[in-house]
Amino acid sequence: MRLSWPREKDARRAVVLKSSQHPLKHRDTRIGNASMVRATHWDIELHMFLSSLATRAPALYEPVHWNPHELGEIEWDLLSYFQLEASRSLTTFGYNPKHLANFLMRISQSGNTLASTAVLHSMLGLTSLYRYGWNSQAMEFKISSLRALAKASETFDESVEGAHHVAAGMLLCSFEVHMASCSASEWTWYVNGIKEVLYSDIPHRKCTLDVDKNMLMNWVYYHDVMKQFSIRHWKTGPKGEIVESMSQPQILDESSSRKLVSREELICCDAPLPSMPWVPAILKLMSELCDAVPTKPPLQTMSAKDLDAYTNRIKILDWRIRNVPIPSPAEKSSASVYLYQLAMLIYLNRVTENILKQASKLQEYIDNAFTILAELETCKPHFPMYVTGWEARTDEQRATFLEMLERTRKDPSSRSLFHVENLVQAGWTQDDLAEEELNYWDKVTTLVSVCSTMPSFV
Repeated sequence: MRLSWPREKDARRAVVLKSSQHPLKHRDTRIGNASMVRATHWDIELHMFLSSLATRAPALYEPVHWNPHELGEIEWDLLSYFQLEASRSLTTFGYNPKHLANFLMRISQSGNTLASTAVLHSMLGLTSLYRYGWNSQAMEFKISSLRALAKASETFDESVEGAHHVAAGMLLCSFEVHMASCSASEWTWYVNGIKEVLYSDIPHRKCTLDVDKNMLMNWVYYHDVMKQFSIRHWKTGPKGEIVESMSQPQILDESSSRKLVSREELICCDAPLPSMPWVPAILKLMSELCDAVPTKPPLQTMSAKDLDAYTNRIKILDWRIRNVPIPSPAEKSSASVYLYQLAMLIYLNRVTENILKQASKLQEYIDNAFTILAELETCKPHFPMYVTGWEARTDEQRATFLEMLERTRKDPSSRSLFHVENLVQAGWTQDDLAEEELNYWDKVTTLVSVCSTMPSFV
């Protein structure tokens, strides 16, 4: 027996177990004397943990033996890759994407139904896209998932298949977000479609959910909140009007004939876990920030009474954001949460034209945000990357941002950073060219609107 090691000239490769002197009665002469015992990436991760070079031991994933869909070798390979690697690309907020992936795996294998097929094929499509980039296989799985989802909708059983429809829609949404398509804003279609399903899904509206389904609802709510932020700043037509076409997102209001579950109902279902009370708190405040702060606040034309009432609303919102019960910022695991909080405070003060008159606090938020960027290994949420990046004025701050961007790009689980890199650098150029400070709302809206499709800030 010869051991297989990663390095070619490792002396341990020469460790050989001599064959037994007593021949076996039923030896198969077609098999050689040497057997291979392979060291995989899992063994290396375990070695890193035991050598105190990693903070967490790798989980040992057992292969799925139940095969209701009669998957072939290619599908099984993609499914295993999703479980081990591609699931890290799921854009969750607060929850470990691996936990969500385990739930998605279970419902995709729950039976040979159209709804579970839709979940499975959307998962395989996302995995193929993650692994190989844009390719025909990924598109075929996406189309197959859409067809299965359409057929399943004809016989929709909300008590049994509600979670399947939501999961398939979110995986298709993630497909579009990960691809960062330059021809359509289809990710918004899926978010609205899911909200339409949830409107008729009584168990979810009544919030009779277990931990797994609560995690699924958080996934939906996060994307819906950030969609609302994108809508605030993305204008594509003349004078900021939105052009209606198949390449544009679905932006629905209260007058729409489609019945969508409200964000208020989604947040009610997003019950906080004892260990992470800040997860729904931050998302709820992000939603309120989008609703409470009007697009380009008309401060100059407000009456004294209206201005005073508006200032008080912003003051209360600012206080609530500052008092979100996040873990200690000094802890490495909570640094990204603290960065999100700082980005919200920076945006609130900038977009309201510093109506709270706390310039020193704002500068403190900015300095702390860049300190965190310098320390983070990666930063996957795009919202804090945009907001913090646009604040870079010095060469040192810009270098810190670009270095963090490069570290994040090297992480296989990160999605396209094309919009982040180009829009932030475009903001720097405009700041340098301007003789005086640009209006924050105008700058951000102009930068976001140069995109042919609505960018996602998740």
